Amino acid sequence: MLKNLANYYFPRSLDDAGSILSEKQTKNVIIAGGTAVSLLRDQTIDGLVDLKYLPLVFIKETVAGYSIGAMTTAQEVFQSSALSGPVGDLIRKAAGNIGSTLIRNSVTVGGNLVSVFPWSDLPPAFLALDAAVVSRHEKRNRTIPLMKLYSTHPRNILKHGEIVTEIKIPKASPNSATAFTKFSKTKNDYAIVDVAVRICLKNKKVFEAAIALSAISKLPMRARQLIA
Repeated sequence: MLKNLANYYFPRSLDDAGSILSEKQTKNVIIAGGTAVSLLRDQTIDGLVDLKYLPLVFIKETVAGYSIGAMTTAQEVFQSSALSGPVGDLIRKAAGNIGSTLIRNSVTVGGNLVSVFPWSDLPPAFLALDAAVVSRHEKRNRTIPLMKLYSTHPRNILKHGEIVTEIKIPKASPNSATAFTKFSKTKNDYAIVDVAVRICLKNKKVFEAAIALSAISKLPMRARQLIA
């Protein structure tokens, strides 16, 4: 419970949201779907910054691949007809494995990636696809590959007042295939382990493979092995 919570903000632009979050006199944090905020026990938080009125809900196919707004819910991703092929299949499968329908209608893509927990289901799927987040800070945008974002906790990568706005996923190479598996006690339970896989074939041989895992460590990770 946030006992010292005094303010609730509804910014109408990213720059306004960034300004509120960057205030030094008070401690304000983002609320997106609310699932991560509900677990906070930080009694120094003064205000919540709700991003619901910002244009961050979208799923687009682009020349380079796909772009998903940070406030898009897991349920919207799961049901999206805009996501297709091996890339879309992997993203939708991961989104569909997040808890119940009620939870999926609350969890946002950006929140699941940034307020990451060991059991978060979306990060390994996006890691396996070499995705990156786009963020905004002081009226400037930057792109952060997920490999970098998870080199430590995202809160150590993102600057004070920086807001993740979208996720960019590159197109799959020709002859690609993907798969996602979640091991848990029940269908709606937290993951014991999540596994996301992407492979690409060339001349009937695997020339590119990516395996990403979560729930077995504090942060999602790519499985790597050096072959002599």
